[in-house]
Amino acid sequence: MKKLSVLVTFFIILSCSSTPAPSWQANAHIQMENYIETFMSGKENFAETHYERFYENLLLTADPDIIIKAPLTKCAIEFSIFIESNCESAAELIPMTKDDENRNYFRFITSSRKLDTMTGKYRRVVESVSKCDVERTNRAISRVEEGVSTLIAASYAVRHNCYNEDTLLKALSVASENGWIKASGAYLEKLESYYVSSGQSSKADEVRKRIELISK
Repeated sequence: MKKLSVLVTFFIILSCSSTPAPSWQANAHIQMENYIETFMSGKENFAETHYERFYENLLLTADPDIIIKAPLTKCAIEFSIFIESNCESAAELIPMTKDDENRNYFRFITSSRKLDTMTGKYRRVVESVSKCDVERTNRAISRVEEGVSTLIAASYAVRHNCYNEDTLLKALSVASENGWIKASGAYLEKLESYYVSSGQSSKADEVRKRIELISK
């Protein structure tokens, strides 16, 4: 099982230097990872507490480009499992930000339209989805590697209808390996719908049984 790492590449919250990181950085990093883990595991009450502490630590900087990373993280996690949101908490901070990475990422997780370009780890995913090359998209998703980011990439492909069975199975495998039952449930539902719409009734029945198993 891969260790849960930082959510997005632009959020390198711990310094690589030998100088000890400020306490707000270390605390924010811990709370961010705890938030992701508890949310994906279906422990929403604990997740909200960790999120609030995450946000409070970033707020200490008084820097909108750092503070915005908390709501962006939350919206990205919801995005990854198909929870609809216009990310208002981040939208309120966008006019105060100067970092293009934050603006681009905000567009990535909120725009209902396919993007033509994107920087960072999702660049290849966006490019392949823009042309709807499913095989290329799946390869791009596999290259993302880190667990949560893989789900974000898969969600982007699914939301823009450029996916197939392998896309969903890859995301489901990541969710299952990490013990993220909430994420597993979201992708099982997508997989069932995919099998139903493609006339694969026996596979749909098998997936439905798995959904019922984790819903008990």
